[in-house]
Amino acid sequence: MYYVSIFVVLASILGAYNLNLFPHSQPSAVLASASDIRQYSMPAMTTTSGPKLRVLTQNMFMRPPLIKNNKSDWKDERLDYFIEHILDNYDVVCLQEMFEFASSRRSRLFAAAEKLGFKFYVASQRQFPWNLAIDGGLVLLSRYPVVASDSFEYQRGIGPDWLAKKGVLYAKIAISKESSDLLTHVHMFTTHTQASYGEVTITQPDVKRRLSQLFEFHNFMERVLPKHRAAGEAVLLTGDFNVDSRDHSLSDPTNVKYEREVEDGIETSDEGLAMMSILEGHGIDPKVLGPDNTD
Repeated sequence: MYYVSIFVVLASILGAYNLNLFPHSQPSAVLASASDIRQYSMPAMTTTSGPKLRVLTQNMFMRPPLIKNNKSDWKDERLDYFIEHILDNYDVVCLQEMFEFASSRRSRLFAAAEKLGFKFYVASQRQFPWNLAIDGGLVLLSRYPVVASDSFEYQRGIGPDWLAKKGVLYAKIAISKESSDLLTHVHMFTTHTQASYGEVTITQPDVKRRLSQLFEFHNFMERVLPKHRAAGEAVLLTGDFNVDSRDHSLSDPTNVKYEREVEDGIETSDEGLAMMSILEGHGIDPKVLGPDNTD
């Protein structure tokens, strides 16, 4: 009787906090078959300027159960609203912090998305308590056939970010050219990089780790795209890069009216410049990270 009581209490706690330590088996990607490509690779919406693909990228702030800023972060309510009012407005949806760990919310999202026509997806690999990590929280949903996918886990983060296996997802999405049986592809990436916990300057350890992860992102693209991309096909980089690209200092103290004081500078921050240089393949001068930098 004692053990039964313990079991009932644990089950109640798990239910109350939407905990699901042993979720149903679910693949980390659902890709298109040959018949799917013919059936679902319809032409994208067109405008006067050409094809139009409706893409959303959003940090869902769906952290695992028991991690919250207030009573619940309104996780279930926000997910329900997203499914009912937002999801159906897009063709490709890239999400960050849509964690699966100890929760059924990601499964709920997949089930609802499939009913709305999102037949294909790529997601971060599931993690279990014995992995001493939670999943990366990334999800990529598509109405169009995903014909190839890949993923990469970054070097573990610093501070609270150490717990999540952050990384990047890749999906090769097939779309028919307008009035043609020929296919073109969109190469979609989504990522979530190291967050900052404290002062944000380019010499701080968490910023250095974030830039290191961006180098890993670039190297991942260099490995994936030559295998899958034909010349001229679009590449989209989405995600929560955790980079503040604005330099929060006044370039002209007499022009406060237009720079909204230090809320919005008009110059690009050092980290913003470094991010673009890394992703474009130019790299950065190590001295940017500090005179004594050895990274």
